[in-house]
Amino acid sequence: MAKFTPTPVTRAGVRRRRAEESDARTKRERTLLAAILQDESGKAFVLAQKEKARALIRTPAYGALYDACVARGVTFSLSAYVRELEPAEAEAVSAILREEGVIGDAARACRDCIAGLRKMEREEEIEAMQERIAQPGLPKEEYESLLREYAELLKKNK
Repeated sequence: MAKFTPTPVTRAGVRRRRAEESDARTKRERTLLAAILQDESGKAFVLAQKEKARALIRTPAYGALYDACVARGVTFSLSAYVRELEPAEAEAVSAILREEGVIGDAARACRDCIAGLRKMEREEEIEAMQERIAQPGLPKEEYESLLREYAELLKKNK
């Protein structure tokens, strides 16, 4: 029987994985915004505000659009907003809606996106914690403290 040898992690592999994670994060942000923009009842908007969704949005253009929604409130008019934008910005907003298509249950989509974005953040915290734990020469007290924090992060991420 052949001995198991783990595949070495290459820098290219790490970059590729991070790019895929970034794409998934951007997709969730885009879906979140599309849900808010398409929901005429305003439930998705209220939910996003309650859940502090803005803190989860990293893409600058998406953050600006979310901020515009907040500034205008539940009665946000996408067509009025797009008319105020520069052509390139207006195209970016239109692309969000084109790429996402029609979202049936906007509040549920919003809730799912927020949960997914939070999970991604916890996974990033776990990865950062693993890197800190792996540092050579950590004092024993710091190492043990990091291990406790790491265990807590793993519990939260289940």
